[in-house]
Amino acid sequence: MKKLVLRILAFALDLGLASLIIYGLTMLTFINPNIDELNREYKAYYRESEKVNNLNIAIDVYFEDEILSEDEEHDILSFYNNYQDCFSDVKVGEKATVGDVNRVKENVSKKVIDLNNERIIRINKLKYREIIVSLIVYVSYFGVLQYLLGGETPFKRLFRIKVVNKDDVHKKVSLFSFIIRSLLITEIVISLTDTVLLFNLGSNPYITVNYWITQIKYIYEMAFLVCMVVRDDTRSIHDLILNTRVLRYDKDGHEIIEQLFRDNDEENITQSN
Repeated sequence: MKKLVLRILAFALDLGLASLIIYGLTMLTFINPNIDELNREYKAYYRESEKVNNLNIAIDVYFEDEILSEDEEHDILSFYNNYQDCFSDVKVGEKATVGDVNRVKENVSKKVIDLNNERIIRINKLKYREIIVSLIVYVSYFGVLQYLLGGETPFKRLFRIKVVNKDDVHKKVSLFSFIIRSLLITEIVISLTDTVLLFNLGSNPYITVNYWITQIKYIYEMAFLVCMVVRDDTRSIHDLILNTRVLRYDKDGHEIIEQLFRDNDEENITQSN
């Protein structure tokens, strides 16, 4: 059990460190010239969310007396101009029914979805350089560096765990295997697929595909975690594909053998070269 906990902790810390490196690099304008525009889009997204929340509250206030006044129409044109067409079924100065008010709210909800989808596409297009940087950093950190450190990352070394060949701990895992491993564990392949589809599909097809890619990503994450937890040797999908495993070693460099589902008093710990 301890090896599993340390493995998850080491990966979380390594991923955090790699993410900090990616963040630092993508803040540099010569690497990511889209950063200022991207930040503006994010700020606009949060402002729009706040505006919609205020609008939903305002709608109830506007129709408390069941009539939309000229002053209230002026407020809509001044503060909520993106949503003025949502009030098309309501006439100023005339009594609005409950159905009219509900249609206004439905129109606002649909408009929010449309505006958010447009912004998601703009943001994702601006993030393509970030995806490229992420690919380079993840492959370098979890692939090349781990290969050079003999199956360890900085935090794996801290917790005395490392990736080895499943059948022979003395046989070096290839650089190619570590690169493939880095692509699998960081989900960068999914992000790359999403980016490629973004630039090759129309807006509506992409939004649909993006939704399903997001669902696949969640399933992907859970599958790797569940596989690692349910197996007594804690090997996950990438270990099974690449014929690797993660071992924990003591201060003398000897492997510590654990049985995940045995009680502590039954756990058999042996040492070997």
